[in-house]
Amino acid sequence: LVLRFVDATGPVPALQAVLPMAVGSLLLLLALSLVTHRSRLALASGGLLVIGVVGAAPWLWPREFPEPSTADTVVLAANLEFGQGDLSEVVDLVRHHDVDALVLLEATSRTAEQVTEGPLADLLPHLSGQVRDDAGGTLVLTADPHLELADPPEGTFTQVAVRVQGSGGDWTLLAVHPAPPLLTTSERWRTDLAALQAWVEGRGEERLVLTGDFNASQGHPAFRALADGMVDAHREVGAGWVRTWPMESTVPPFIQLDHILVRGFEVHDAGVANVRGSDHRAVWARLG
Repeated sequence: LVLRFVDATGPVPALQAVLPMAVGSLLLLLALSLVTHRSRLALASGGLLVIGVVGAAPWLWPREFPEPSTADTVVLAANLEFGQGDLSEVVDLVRHHDVDALVLLEATSRTAEQVTEGPLADLLPHLSGQVRDDAGGTLVLTADPHLELADPPEGTFTQVAVRVQGSGGDWTLLAVHPAPPLLTTSERWRTDLAALQAWVEGRGEERLVLTGDFNASQGHPAFRALADGMVDAHREVGAGWVRTWPMESTVPPFIQLDHILVRGFEVHDAGVANVRGSDHRAVWARLG
């Protein structure tokens, strides 16, 4: 519990990333203490478990929202893991959810070719961003016209900000992708998140959507500081224990690194979807 509030670099962010697993550990500890008749240990582990469950209750409880409407704004973000993610599955998601804005992270030159020569060029014809053949490429595609902003937050990877000229009014979309919190990059990770927070604070009261691979979760104080004053789409709909990473791995997914944070919108629905070939699930939200 104390670790959740420690805002530090080095090994701390990696330890905070596995905090969701603590609930399972507490359940196991409680069961073992009951079987071995260790009442004090059972009381302590049970108490901590109750605290964790009560704290998580607001985002574990599903809520009812309006039926989909053509007036809704639907946002989808997918990390393609060095361009290896199956873009045809992303296209299917765009069609299924009637997506208005798409963020593609770790977009490579091959991704750009697939985008410009495939169905996305018709579905979402307005394109901004930069491709790279490492993890740093980012593309933003929208159905409505948009203006790419010249002042996205500085970061390790390409982050793209656009002002969308939507039928319901203008709004700003930021494609987010800070450095990962590895031992060798945790300082850059913390700097990138601080730059994101400063950029958001400088946007005034405009309608705003941040989405992408934040390389951070609710277990990180730096992410909670960034999200302060915004609405976490998946928490808002009571989506439960959302896990977006790692996919297609021997380790089951255990953490949500991919998020949609909004300001000035109501969240009508939100979810995740698998994308074959990527180590991340895609995230989407329907906003009104």
